[in-house]
Amino acid sequence: MFRRPGALVAVERLHELSRVDDVLARTGDGELAWILPRTDAHGGVGAVARARTALASLSEVGLTAGICDLATAGDPLALCAFADRALIDARQQGDGGTAQYRPATAA
Repeated sequence: MFRRPGALVAVERLHELSRVDDVLARTGDGELAWILPRTDAHGGVGAVARARTALASLSEVGLTAGICDLATAGDPLALCAFADRALIDARQQGDGGTAQYRPATAA
């Protein structure tokens, strides 16, 4: 995916939306992690909405997002695992889905 011109434009646009301490990292073929250190899950949902707007004109690029915050995860390794779990849930919604990780609650 990252060899296509549209994908490169998408990365540039996400970079433009990023703050100084945010990180964009390639995690797989056609996948990026956008790490927002000073952002909770609610802020992450807002960031995804802004990203969708910035990428809307790129017909060959889709944005499916899994969201988790560090407060929910507890540590960086769990954060990655839970965000990935949320991404799986978002993909089940179809292209363009967004899902936020929510821990199971005891009944």
